[in-house]
Amino acid sequence: MTMLCWIHRIVTEDIGIPEAVRGRFRATEVWIGPAGSTPDDASFIPPPPEKIEPLTADLLEWWHQRHAELVGAQKADIATGLSEFHHKFLLIHPFLDGNGRVGRLLLDQAARELLNQGIGSEFTVDPAEYYAALRSADGGDLEPLRQRILASLT
Repeated sequence: MTMLCWIHRIVTEDIGIPEAVRGRFRATEVWIGPAGSTPDDASFIPPPPEKIEPLTADLLEWWHQRHAELVGAQKADIATGLSEFHHKFLLIHPFLDGNGRVGRLLLDQAARELLNQGIGSEFTVDPAEYYAALRSADGGDLEPLRQRILASLT
């Protein structure tokens, strides 16, 4: 988990995130929604801060096993695994800000390791479609996210 925090620190350099939270798991409750939203009208509420470390440890352990299963698998199966990993990371939302950046960096690295291809800018070129794919995944349908990954492989 130290490496994950280090990655966060690097990708949040010079983007206006306070130094006190860069490279550190969030210590406060957060919610996702339009500007001015409250927890009552949020589109998503991630786990509370005290669950971040155990959930992240579980995610990394799961990914370690899943990654090993995906080595040499068919491209479509790898894309499914990548979509699971990306979505599970974003559900934890371990940082106060910069989760998307870290999640996309991890996704890109995993795609390079498993497919020898990176994730291109097409993945998020249309933010509304990207967020719609994440909402579909929230509801249990990973297919839109998987299709975005397949379409953005470079």
